[in-house]
Amino acid sequence: SFLQLKEKLLKLGALRPIAWDAIQEQIQDTSLKANESFIRLPGQIAYVVDGILKEYDAHLRKKPAIINFLGTDEFILTHQFSQRHYLKACIDTQILSIPREHVLSLQTTFPELLRLYIPISISYYESSFNRQYLLEIKSVPERIARFKERFHTHLKYLRLKDVANYLNINYDYLSLHYRN
Repeated sequence: SFLQLKEKLLKLGALRPIAWDAIQEQIQDTSLKANESFIRLPGQIAYVVDGILKEYDAHLRKKPAIINFLGTDEFILTHQFSQRHYLKACIDTQILSIPREHVLSLQTTFPELLRLYIPISISYYESSFNRQYLLEIKSVPERIARFKERFHTHLKYLRLKDVANYLNINYDYLSLHYRN
C-alpha cells in the first residue's frame, strides 16, 4: 500500500528517497469497514489505497447531500471549508493519511513536496466540483450517462439511493432509468 502511494507521488513529480523515507515515518494507516466514518482533521492529506468513500455535506441541509465519491488512488484534502464534510466508506476501505503538523514540517524540510501539493489539490477539487457540473445538466438521462462515465469503476459498489442523492434525482425515477 505504501508502494502504491509512492508510485502516485512519483507520477506527480520528483521525490528524493530521503523525502519518501520521511513521509513513510509520518503516515497513519486506517482501515474502515463499510459504513464506518473516516475522521477528518484540519490540514490533513489522505490517500485512498483501496475502496470507495462517500463525501457528505450536511451544512444548511435537513438531509445530508452526497457531494463526492472518492475511490482507489485518489487524494483527500481537508481544509477549513471541507472539514465540515464527513466521509463514510461504501465498502471496506484503506486510507493512508498525514496530519497537518507533519505535512507542514515535511514541506519545510523537503521543498519538492510543495510542488506535489498543487497537483494533489487540483485532483481533489476537480473531483469535488464534478457534482456541480452534473447538476447543471438539464437532461436527467444525460446526467445519469455522465455519472456512469465518471464513476464507471465504482458502479457495482454504489447503492442506487446514494446515486440518486448525488445526482439530486428522485430514487424511483432513477431506478426506472438507471439500467438503460
